Amino acid sequence: MIPDLRQQFNAAFTPEKYQRFLQRMEERCQTKIHFRICETPCFFPAPLMNQMAGTGEVLVRQLLDDEDYRRASEAAVPGEFHTPGEERDPLHTGTNIS
Repeated sequence: MIPDLRQQFNAAFTPEKYQRFLQRMEERCQTKIHFRICETPCFFPAPLMNQMAGTGEVLVRQLLDDEDYRRASEAAVPGEFHTPGEERDPLHTGTNIS
């Protein structure tokens, strides 16, 4: 956690900003959010975030590269929830989240 960034965020917090945040989240999610969202985000150093992202990719890759797992997971999802044109490798679709 980066304490200075968290303190700055908390000092600038207002209920109005929180309501705008909720509105933006619901617009992006295209649905009503039925749970409380934490007002204070966590601020982590970039090296830690990179390490966590790398570890996450290793874990996801273990599943994506396991054909038995893929068949079992595809069979577990009802047909109406399958996504047409879904990428076989969601980690490398060209989407950049950073």
